[in-house]
Amino acid sequence: MLSSFFCHWILKNERGEDAERLLREYLKRAPARSNFPPAWRAHEWLGRLYENQEKTQAAISEYEAALKLEPKNKSAREALKRLRKG
Repeated sequence: MLSSFFCHWILKNERGEDAERLLREYLKRAPARSNFPPAWRAHEWLGRLYENQEKTQAAISEYEAALKLEPKNKSAREALKRLRKG
């Protein structure tokens, strides 16, 4: 399973293809309740990835998915505001 550290590393090192593939795979397989990052976190990471790649609409969709699963997610809410202003 994905760790927070690994996701941050892969996003930071601009390995977009790998990051997207791994995060999508994680979303398919991650148990709903576990010690692993929740699905909303993976959507948030995908949003960051797409935002860094200047794929605004894809980023917005991922941040919205994160908020649907975790409405109190402040960073996803702020990212949506920023992208919608842009």
